[in-house]
Amino acid sequence: MKTALLSKTMIEKCIRCGRETPYSIETPISSRQFYIDGSGQLCEECWNALYGSAKERLRMARKEKPLCKADFSEAELEKLKRLAPEEYELLK
Repeated sequence: MKTALLSKTMIEKCIRCGRETPYSIETPISSRQFYIDGSGQLCEECWNALYGSAKERLRMARKEKPLCKADFSEAELEKLKRLAPEEYELLK
């Protein structure tokens, strides 16, 4: 019985909603999407809900006009700095 339990692959669950993600616990973090250092694995929906909106807003708005840091809340700026440092550096 113990052998059967050990051989079963454990699936990583989203730390926010608890849904299963496409990753096993053996999948290297560097090979995953939506993994947040210091927090854990998110599913795509939760990642988009928490982090995607600010990054997408930046991408879409840049097409219309250059953005500055004043266009974002402090929380959004922290998320951008952590998740999209190259985009953050482009802000005036």
